[in-house]
Amino acid sequence: MKINTPQTATLQFESDNGILEQGFVWAKKQAMEFVHNGNDKVGLWYEAALPEREAFCIRDVSHQRFGAAVLGLGLHTKNMLKAFARSISVNRDYCMFWEINKDNLPAPVDYTNDKNFWYNLPANFDMLWACWQEYLWTKDPDYLNDPEMLNFYELTCTEYVSRWDKDGDGILEYYPQNGCRGIASYNEVGQSPYFAADMIGAQYAGFIAYANILKCQGETEKANVFCEKAAVLKNLYLEDWYNSEEKRFYGAKITKDSFADFYWAEGHFLPLYFGILSNNSKSGNALTYILENGVSNVEGKSYLPRIYYQYGAVKEAYKHLTELCEPTLNRREYPEVSFSFLGVLINQYMGIQAGVDYDFCTLPQLVNKKEKSSLKHLPVGGGFADVSHVGNNFTKVKNLGGKEIQWQAAFYGDFKFLYVDGSMINAQKETDETGRVYSFVKVNLKPGITASVCY
Repeated sequence: MKINTPQTATLQFESDNGILEQGFVWAKKQAMEFVHNGNDKVGLWYEAALPEREAFCIRDVSHQRFGAAVLGLGLHTKNMLKAFARSISVNRDYCMFWEINKDNLPAPVDYTNDKNFWYNLPANFDMLWACWQEYLWTKDPDYLNDPEMLNFYELTCTEYVSRWDKDGDGILEYYPQNGCRGIASYNEVGQSPYFAADMIGAQYAGFIAYANILKCQGETEKANVFCEKAAVLKNLYLEDWYNSEEKRFYGAKITKDSFADFYWAEGHFLPLYFGILSNNSKSGNALTYILENGVSNVEGKSYLPRIYYQYGAVKEAYKHLTELCEPTLNRREYPEVSFSFLGVLINQYMGIQAGVDYDFCTLPQLVNKKEKSSLKHLPVGGGFADVSHVGNNFTKVKNLGGKEIQWQAAFYGDFKFLYVDGSMINAQKETDETGRVYSFVKVNLKPGITASVCY
Protein backbone atom coordinates (compact mmCIF):
# COMPACT_ATOMS: atom_id res chain seq x y z
CA MET A 1 0.00 0.00 0.00
CA LYS A 2 1.32 3.41 -0.95
CA ILE A 3 1.05 5.82 1.97
CA ASN A 4 0.88 9.50 1.06
CA THR A 5 1.91 12.34 3.33
CA PRO A 6 -1.03 12.84 5.70
CA GLN A 7 -2.92 16.12 5.70
CA THR A 8 -2.95 17.85 9.05
CA ALA A 9 -6.24 17.26 10.88
CA THR A 10 -6.82 19.86 13.58
CA LEU A 11 -9.29 17.86 15.68
CA GLN A 12 -8.02 16.92 19.16
CA PHE A 13 -9.62 14.72 21.83
CA GLU A 14 -8.62 14.69 25.51
CA SER A 15 -10.28 12.51 28.13
CA ASP A 16 -9.99 10.89 31.54
CA ASN A 17 -10.92 7.74 29.61
CA GLY A 18 -7.49 6.46 28.61
CA ILE A 19 -8.84 3.73 26.32
CA LEU A 20 -10.73 6.21 24.18
CA GLU A 21 -7.98 8.82 24.27
CA GLN A 22 -5.42 6.29 23.03
CA GLY A 23 -7.96 4.96 20.55
CA PHE A 24 -8.44 8.45 19.16
CA VAL A 25 -4.69 8.93 18.69
CA TRP A 26 -4.45 5.65 16.79
CA ALA A 27 -7.61 6.17 14.72
CA LYS A 28 -6.77 9.72 13.69
CA LYS A 29 -3.26 8.75 12.60
CA GLN A 30 -4.49 5.64 10.81
CA ALA A 31 -7.32 7.43 9.01
CA MET A 32 -5.15 10.33 7.89
CA GLU A 33 -2.67 7.91 6.33
CA PHE A 34 -5.43 7.00 3.89
CA VAL A 35 -6.03 10.62 2.82
CA HIS A 36 -4.87 11.86 -0.59
CA ASN A 37 -4.80 15.57 -1.19
CA GLY A 38 -5.17 16.14 -4.92
CA ASN A 39 -2.05 14.64 -6.49
CA ASP A 40 -4.02 11.93 -8.32
CA LYS A 41 -6.27 12.26 -11.38
CA VAL A 42 -9.38 11.71 -9.28
CA GLY A 43 -8.59 14.76 -7.12
CA LEU A 44 -9.18 14.84 -3.36
CA TRP A 45 -9.97 11.40 -1.96
CA TYR A 46 -9.40 8.95 0.87
CA GLU A 47 -9.11 5.19 0.66
CA ALA A 48 -12.40 3.43 1.23
CA ALA A 49 -11.79 -0.10 0.01
CA LEU A 50 -9.11 -2.74 0.48
CA PRO A 51 -5.98 -0.56 0.85
CA GLU A 52 -3.96 -2.21 -1.92
CA ARG A 53 -6.64 -1.25 -4.46
CA GLU A 54 -5.99 2.50 -4.07
CA ALA A 55 -9.69 3.11 -4.59
CA PHE A 56 -12.96 4.06 -2.92
CA CYS A 57 -16.21 2.08 -2.88
CA ILE A 58 -19.75 3.47 -2.60
CA ARG A 59 -20.68 1.53 0.52
CA ASP A 60 -17.46 2.32 2.32
CA VAL A 61 -17.53 6.03 1.48
CA SER A 62 -21.17 6.34 2.54
CA HIS A 63 -20.21 4.88 5.93
CA GLN A 64 -16.73 6.39 6.37
CA ARG A 65 -18.05 9.89 5.76
CA PHE A 66 -19.11 10.10 9.43
CA GLY A 67 -15.47 9.87 10.52
CA ALA A 68 -14.21 11.93 7.59
CA ALA A 69 -16.58 14.75 8.54
CA VAL A 70 -15.14 15.14 12.03
CA LEU A 71 -11.62 15.18 10.58
CA GLY A 72 -12.53 18.09 8.32
CA LEU A 73 -12.44 16.06 5.10
CA GLY A 74 -15.68 17.44 3.71
CA LEU A 75 -14.11 18.49 0.40
CA HIS A 76 -12.64 15.02 -0.05
CA THR A 77 -15.99 13.37 0.63
CA LYS A 78 -17.80 15.73 -1.72
CA ASN A 79 -15.34 15.08 -4.53
CA MET A 80 -15.78 11.32 -4.13
CA LEU A 81 -19.57 11.48 -3.92
CA LYS A 82 -19.66 13.68 -7.01
CA ALA A 83 -17.42 11.23 -8.88
CA PHE A 84 -19.94 8.49 -8.15
CA ALA A 85 -22.93 10.70 -9.00
CA ARG A 86 -21.31 11.63 -12.31
CA SER A 87 -21.00 7.95 -13.20
CA ILE A 88 -24.73 7.10 -13.03
CA SER A 89 -25.74 5.89 -16.48
CA VAL A 90 -28.69 4.43 -18.36
CA ASN A 91 -26.17 2.06 -20.00
CA ARG A 92 -25.67 0.45 -16.58
CA ASP A 93 -29.37 0.55 -15.72
CA TYR A 94 -28.73 3.65 -13.58
CA CYS A 95 -26.02 2.00 -11.52
CA MET A 96 -22.87 3.98 -10.79
CA PHE A 97 -19.32 2.66 -10.78
CA TRP A 98 -19.12 0.49 -7.66
CA GLU A 99 -15.51 1.43 -7.02
CA ILE A 100 -13.38 4.26 -8.45
CA ASN A 101 -9.59 4.31 -8.29
CA LYS A 102 -7.03 7.09 -7.96
CA ASP A 103 -6.82 7.39 -11.75
CA ASN A 104 -10.53 8.33 -11.85
CA LEU A 105 -11.43 5.03 -13.51
CA PRO A 106 -13.73 2.20 -12.42
CA ALA A 107 -11.62 -0.25 -10.43
CA PRO A 108 -10.88 -3.16 -12.81
CA VAL A 109 -11.44 -5.75 -10.08
CA ASP A 110 -15.16 -4.83 -10.11
CA TYR A 111 -15.71 -3.59 -13.66
CA THR A 112 -15.11 -5.09 -17.12
CA ASN A 113 -17.72 -3.25 -19.16
CA ASP A 114 -21.25 -1.88 -18.81
CA LYS A 115 -22.71 -5.39 -19.05
CA ASN A 116 -20.25 -7.06 -16.70
CA PHE A 117 -19.64 -5.37 -13.37
CA TRP A 118 -20.17 -5.82 -9.64
CA TYR A 119 -23.01 -3.89 -8.02
CA ASN A 120 -24.96 -4.04 -4.75
CA LEU A 121 -28.31 -2.36 -5.31
CA PRO A 122 -28.64 -0.68 -1.87
CA ALA A 123 -25.70 1.54 -2.87
CA ASN A 124 -27.58 4.35 -4.64
CA PHE A 125 -29.92 4.89 -1.70
CA ASP A 126 -27.14 4.53 0.87
CA MET A 127 -25.19 7.25 -0.91
CA LEU A 128 -28.23 9.51 -1.24
CA TRP A 129 -28.72 9.25 2.53
CA ALA A 130 -25.01 9.98 3.01
CA CYS A 131 -25.33 13.13 0.89
CA TRP A 132 -28.12 14.38 3.13
CA GLN A 133 -26.10 13.60 6.27
CA GLU A 134 -23.10 15.39 4.78
CA TYR A 135 -25.23 18.45 4.04
CA LEU A 136 -26.42 18.56 7.64
CA TRP A 137 -22.86 18.42 8.97
CA THR A 138 -21.17 20.81 6.54
CA LYS A 139 -24.13 23.00 5.49
CA ASP A 140 -22.53 22.91 2.03
CA PRO A 141 -25.24 24.15 -0.41
CA ASP A 142 -23.83 22.01 -3.23
CA TYR A 143 -25.73 19.06 -1.77
CA LEU A 144 -28.96 20.97 -2.44
CA ASN A 145 -28.05 22.77 -5.66
CA ASP A 146 -25.33 21.00 -7.64
CA PRO A 147 -26.81 19.77 -10.98
CA GLU A 148 -24.88 16.49 -10.95
CA MET A 149 -26.03 15.68 -7.43
CA LEU A 150 -29.64 16.62 -8.19
CA ASN A 151 -29.55 14.43 -11.30
CA PHE A 152 -28.28 11.51 -9.21
CA TYR A 153 -31.00 11.98 -6.56
CA GLU A 154 -33.78 12.14 -9.13
CA LEU A 155 -32.60 9.19 -11.23
CA THR A 156 -32.04 7.04 -8.15
CA CYS A 157 -35.56 7.57 -6.82
CA THR A 158 -37.28 7.16 -10.18
CA GLU A 159 -35.56 5.46 -13.13
CA TYR A 160 -33.28 3.28 -10.99
CA VAL A 161 -36.28 1.92 -9.10
CA SER A 162 -38.26 1.33 -12.29
CA ARG A 163 -35.37 -0.49 -13.96
CA TRP A 164 -34.63 -2.90 -11.10
CA ASP A 165 -38.12 -3.43 -9.62
CA LYS A 166 -39.33 -5.95 -12.18
CA ASP A 167 -42.22 -7.31 -10.13
CA GLY A 168 -43.64 -3.86 -9.38
CA ASP A 169 -43.78 -4.15 -5.59
CA GLY A 170 -41.64 -1.03 -5.11
CA ILE A 171 -38.52 -2.89 -3.94
CA LEU A 172 -35.48 -3.64 -6.09
CA GLU A 173 -34.84 -7.35 -6.54
CA TYR A 174 -32.19 -9.74 -7.85
CA TYR A 175 -32.39 -12.28 -10.68
CA PRO A 176 -29.75 -15.03 -11.10
CA GLN A 177 -29.19 -14.21 -14.78
CA ASN A 178 -27.74 -10.87 -13.66
CA GLY A 179 -24.83 -12.56 -11.91
CA CYS A 180 -23.01 -10.04 -9.73
CA ARG A 181 -24.62 -7.13 -11.58
CA GLY A 182 -27.43 -6.15 -9.26
CA ILE A 183 -27.27 -7.93 -5.87
CA ALA A 184 -30.23 -6.79 -3.76
CA SER A 185 -28.28 -6.75 -0.48
CA TYR A 186 -24.92 -5.73 0.95
CA ASN A 187 -24.48 -9.31 2.16
CA GLU A 188 -22.10 -10.95 -0.32
CA VAL A 189 -21.78 -14.37 1.32
CA GLY A 190 -23.30 -17.42 -0.35
CA GLN A 191 -26.53 -17.34 -2.32
CA SER A 192 -27.76 -13.94 -3.48
CA PRO A 193 -31.30 -13.34 -2.17
CA TYR A 194 -34.33 -12.17 -4.10
CA PHE A 195 -33.82 -9.15 -1.89
CA ALA A 196 -32.75 -8.67 1.71
CA ALA A 197 -34.07 -6.37 4.41
CA ASP A 198 -31.10 -4.02 4.03
CA MET A 199 -32.45 -3.31 0.54
CA ILE A 200 -35.71 -2.15 2.12
CA GLY A 201 -33.86 -0.16 4.78
CA ALA A 202 -31.62 1.57 2.25
CA GLN A 203 -34.57 2.52 0.03
CA TYR A 204 -36.40 3.85 3.06
CA ALA A 205 -33.44 6.02 4.10
CA GLY A 206 -32.88 7.19 0.52
CA PHE A 207 -36.50 8.26 0.06
CA ILE A 208 -36.50 10.10 3.40
CA ALA A 209 -33.25 11.84 2.48
CA TYR A 210 -34.58 12.89 -0.92
CA ALA A 211 -37.78 14.17 0.69
CA ASN A 212 -35.72 16.27 3.10
CA ILE A 213 -33.64 17.69 0.26
CA LEU A 214 -36.81 18.56 -1.65
CA LYS A 215 -38.25 20.29 1.43
CA CYS A 216 -35.10 22.42 1.66
CA GLN A 217 -35.69 23.39 -1.96
CA GLY A 218 -39.29 24.36 -1.24
CA GLU A 219 -40.76 21.42 -3.19
CA THR A 220 -43.10 20.30 -0.42
CA GLU A 221 -45.62 18.50 -2.62
CA LYS A 222 -42.97 16.39 -4.32
CA ALA A 223 -41.31 15.73 -0.96
CA ASN A 224 -44.58 14.34 0.38
CA VAL A 225 -44.64 11.78 -2.44
CA PHE A 226 -41.35 10.31 -1.30
CA CYS A 227 -42.33 10.50 2.37
CA GLU A 228 -45.33 8.37 1.45
CA LYS A 229 -43.15 5.91 -0.46
CA ALA A 230 -40.91 5.61 2.60
CA ALA A 231 -43.94 5.07 4.85
CA VAL A 232 -45.15 2.23 2.62
CA LEU A 233 -41.77 0.51 2.87
CA LYS A 234 -41.66 0.94 6.64
CA ASN A 235 -45.14 -0.50 7.08
CA LEU A 236 -44.31 -3.45 4.82
CA TYR A 237 -41.17 -4.21 6.83
CA LEU A 238 -42.90 -3.87 10.20
CA GLU A 239 -45.85 -6.06 9.27
CA ASP A 240 -44.79 -8.55 6.59
CA TRP A 241 -41.20 -9.13 7.70
CA TYR A 242 -41.82 -9.61 11.42
CA ASN A 243 -41.97 -13.15 12.82
CA SER A 244 -44.30 -12.67 15.79
CA GLU A 245 -43.75 -16.22 17.09
CA GLU A 246 -39.97 -15.87 17.31
CA LYS A 247 -40.14 -12.12 18.01
CA ARG A 248 -37.63 -11.16 15.36
CA PHE A 249 -37.51 -9.87 11.82
CA TYR A 250 -36.61 -11.92 8.79
CA GLY A 251 -33.39 -10.83 7.10
CA ALA A 252 -33.97 -11.81 3.48
CA LYS A 253 -36.22 -13.43 0.92
CA ILE A 254 -34.58 -16.31 -0.93
CA THR A 255 -37.35 -16.29 -3.52
CA LYS A 256 -40.29 -13.96 -4.07
CA ASP A 257 -42.45 -16.06 -1.73
CA SER A 258 -40.01 -17.53 0.80
CA PHE A 259 -38.07 -15.96 3.67
CA ALA A 260 -34.64 -17.09 4.80
CA ASP A 261 -35.11 -18.80 8.17
CA PHE A 262 -31.64 -17.94 9.49
CA TYR A 263 -29.61 -14.90 10.55
CA TRP A 264 -28.75 -12.74 7.54
CA ALA A 265 -26.25 -10.30 9.16
CA GLU A 266 -26.57 -7.17 6.98
CA GLY A 267 -30.21 -8.02 6.42
CA HIS A 268 -30.72 -7.77 10.17
CA PHE A 269 -28.44 -4.99 11.42
CA LEU A 270 -28.53 -2.55 8.51
CA PRO A 271 -32.30 -1.86 8.65
CA LEU A 272 -31.68 -0.43 12.14
CA TYR A 273 -28.72 1.58 10.86
CA PHE A 274 -30.93 3.09 8.16
CA GLY A 275 -33.50 4.11 10.77
CA ILE A 276 -36.49 2.11 9.61
CA LEU A 277 -37.16 0.97 13.20
CA SER A 278 -36.89 4.40 14.80
CA ASN A 279 -39.65 5.05 17.34
CA ASN A 280 -41.02 1.52 17.06
CA SER A 281 -41.50 -0.96 19.88
CA LYS A 282 -40.17 -3.84 17.76
CA SER A 283 -36.70 -2.29 17.64
CA GLY A 284 -35.85 -3.92 20.98
CA ASN A 285 -36.48 -7.42 19.64
CA ALA A 286 -34.52 -6.63 16.50
CA LEU A 287 -31.60 -5.40 18.59
CA THR A 288 -31.69 -8.49 20.83
CA TYR A 289 -31.46 -10.76 17.79
CA ILE A 290 -28.37 -8.90 16.55
CA LEU A 291 -26.77 -9.03 20.00
CA GLU A 292 -27.34 -12.80 20.09
CA ASN A 293 -25.77 -13.39 16.68
CA GLY A 294 -23.19 -10.64 16.21
CA VAL A 295 -21.08 -10.01 13.13
CA SER A 296 -17.99 -11.93 12.04
CA ASN A 297 -16.18 -9.57 9.64
CA VAL A 298 -14.60 -6.26 10.55
CA GLU A 299 -16.65 -4.34 7.99
CA GLY A 300 -19.85 -5.39 9.75
CA LYS A 301 -18.35 -4.83 13.20
CA SER A 302 -17.65 -1.21 12.28
CA TYR A 303 -21.42 -0.54 12.05
CA LEU A 304 -22.39 -2.02 15.41
CA PRO A 305 -21.39 0.71 17.91
CA ARG A 306 -23.40 3.33 16.02
CA ILE A 307 -26.44 1.05 15.86
CA TYR A 308 -26.28 0.14 19.55
CA TYR A 309 -25.98 3.78 20.62
CA GLN A 310 -28.77 4.71 18.21
CA TYR A 311 -31.16 2.25 19.86
CA GLY A 312 -30.17 2.77 23.49
CA ALA A 313 -27.91 -0.25 24.14
CA VAL A 314 -25.26 2.03 25.61
CA LYS A 315 -23.16 -0.61 27.42
CA GLU A 316 -22.97 -2.82 24.34
CA ALA A 317 -22.23 0.22 22.21
CA TYR A 318 -19.29 1.23 24.37
CA LYS A 319 -17.98 -2.35 24.40
CA HIS A 320 -18.03 -2.53 20.60
CA LEU A 321 -16.62 0.98 20.22
CA THR A 322 -13.56 0.09 22.29
CA GLU A 323 -13.23 -3.20 20.41
CA LEU A 324 -12.66 -1.24 17.19
CA CYS A 325 -9.50 0.35 18.61
CA GLU A 326 -8.03 -2.79 20.18
CA PRO A 327 -4.59 -3.57 18.68
CA THR A 328 -5.52 -7.27 18.55
CA LEU A 329 -8.58 -6.70 16.33
CA ASN A 330 -8.16 -8.70 13.13
CA ARG A 331 -7.83 -6.43 10.05
CA ARG A 332 -7.89 -3.28 12.18
CA GLU A 333 -6.00 -1.55 9.36
CA TYR A 334 -9.06 -1.73 7.07
CA PRO A 335 -9.94 1.97 6.47
CA GLU A 336 -13.55 1.63 7.60
CA VAL A 337 -12.46 0.73 11.14
CA SER A 338 -10.55 3.90 12.05
CA PHE A 339 -13.05 6.18 10.31
CA SER A 340 -15.99 4.46 12.03
CA PHE A 341 -14.34 4.68 15.45
CA LEU A 342 -13.88 8.43 15.04
CA GLY A 343 -17.42 8.96 13.79
CA VAL A 344 -19.03 7.08 16.68
CA LEU A 345 -16.73 8.66 19.27
CA ILE A 346 -17.83 12.15 18.24
CA ASN A 347 -21.43 11.54 17.08
CA GLN A 348 -22.59 9.11 19.77
CA TYR A 349 -20.20 9.04 22.73
CA MET A 350 -19.67 12.81 22.74
CA GLY A 351 -23.19 13.11 21.32
CA ILE A 352 -22.49 15.71 18.64
CA GLN A 353 -24.95 15.62 15.76
CA ALA A 354 -25.98 18.12 13.10
CA GLY A 355 -29.55 19.17 12.31
CA VAL A 356 -31.75 21.15 9.97
CA ASP A 357 -32.78 23.92 12.37
CA TYR A 358 -29.52 24.20 14.32
CA ASP A 359 -25.83 23.92 13.48
CA PHE A 360 -25.16 21.11 15.92
CA CYS A 361 -26.45 19.54 19.11
CA THR A 362 -24.73 17.87 22.03
CA LEU A 363 -26.24 14.88 23.85
CA PRO A 364 -23.39 13.16 25.74
CA GLN A 365 -23.34 9.46 26.60
CA LEU A 366 -20.11 9.25 28.58
CA VAL A 367 -19.46 5.99 30.39
CA ASN A 368 -18.47 7.60 33.71
CA LYS A 369 -20.54 10.25 35.51
CA LYS A 370 -17.39 12.11 36.60
CA GLU A 371 -15.50 11.73 33.34
CA LYS A 372 -14.07 14.81 31.64
CA SER A 373 -13.81 14.61 27.86
CA SER A 374 -13.20 17.42 25.39
CA LEU A 375 -12.79 18.11 21.69
CA LYS A 376 -10.79 20.96 20.26
CA HIS A 377 -11.25 22.46 16.80
CA LEU A 378 -14.15 20.28 15.72
CA PRO A 379 -15.32 21.16 12.19
CA VAL A 380 -19.12 21.29 12.20
CA GLY A 381 -21.93 23.40 10.75
CA GLY A 382 -19.61 25.21 8.39
CA GLY A 383 -17.40 26.41 11.26
CA PHE A 384 -15.30 25.14 14.16
CA ALA A 385 -15.99 24.64 17.85
CA ASP A 386 -14.41 23.42 21.08
CA VAL A 387 -16.71 21.08 23.04
CA SER A 388 -16.17 19.71 26.55
CA HIS A 389 -18.30 17.53 28.83
CA VAL A 390 -18.12 16.78 32.53
CA GLY A 391 -20.09 13.59 32.93
CA ASN A 392 -23.45 13.70 31.20
CA ASN A 393 -24.75 16.82 32.95
CA PHE A 394 -22.39 19.68 31.99
CA THR A 395 -21.32 20.86 28.53
CA LYS A 396 -19.27 23.86 27.45
CA VAL A 397 -18.89 25.08 23.86
CA LYS A 398 -16.72 27.78 22.31
CA ASN A 399 -17.45 29.09 18.82
CA LEU A 400 -14.13 29.28 16.97
CA GLY A 401 -15.60 30.20 13.58
CA GLY A 402 -16.30 33.44 11.82
CA LYS A 403 -20.10 33.23 11.99
CA GLU A 404 -22.74 32.86 14.65
CA ILE A 405 -23.74 29.27 15.35
CA GLN A 406 -26.81 27.79 16.97
CA TRP A 407 -26.04 25.06 19.47
CA GLN A 408 -28.73 22.75 20.85
CA ALA A 409 -27.51 21.65 24.29
CA ALA A 410 -29.28 18.48 25.42
CA PHE A 411 -29.12 15.94 28.24
CA TYR A 412 -30.98 12.69 28.78
CA GLY A 413 -33.71 13.15 31.38
CA ASP A 414 -36.93 15.07 31.94
CA PHE A 415 -35.88 18.48 33.28
CA LYS A 416 -38.07 21.54 33.66
CA PHE A 417 -35.07 23.86 33.54
CA LEU A 418 -31.48 23.87 32.32
CA TYR A 419 -28.85 26.39 33.36
CA VAL A 420 -27.14 28.48 30.68
CA ASP A 421 -24.08 30.21 32.14
CA GLY A 422 -25.78 29.92 35.52
CA SER A 423 -29.13 31.38 34.42
CA MET A 424 -32.18 29.13 34.70
CA ILE A 425 -33.87 28.62 31.30
CA ASN A 426 -37.04 26.70 30.51
CA ALA A 427 -36.14 23.42 28.82
CA GLN A 428 -37.84 21.83 25.82
CA LYS A 429 -38.27 18.06 25.60
CA GLU A 430 -38.18 15.43 22.89
CA THR A 431 -37.66 11.67 22.67
CA ASP A 432 -34.97 9.79 20.78
CA GLU A 433 -35.43 6.78 18.50
CA THR A 434 -36.12 4.47 21.44
CA GLY A 435 -38.46 6.79 23.32
CA ARG A 436 -35.86 8.04 25.81
CA VAL A 437 -36.67 11.59 26.93
CA TYR A 438 -34.05 14.30 26.63
CA SER A 439 -34.28 17.97 27.59
CA PHE A 440 -32.63 20.80 25.68
CA VAL A 441 -32.16 24.51 25.16
CA LYS A 442 -30.88 26.37 22.11
CA VAL A 443 -27.97 28.76 22.51
CA ASN A 444 -26.79 31.25 19.89
CA LEU A 445 -23.03 31.70 20.01
CA LYS A 446 -21.34 34.62 18.30
CA PRO A 447 -17.74 34.14 17.07
CA GLY A 448 -15.28 33.77 19.93
CA ILE A 449 -18.00 33.33 22.57
CA THR A 450 -18.09 30.47 25.10
CA ALA A 451 -21.20 29.21 26.88
CA SER A 452 -21.96 26.38 29.30
CA VAL A 453 -25.16 24.44 29.95
CA CYS A 454 -25.89 22.05 32.80
CA TYR A 455 -28.68 20.64 34.97
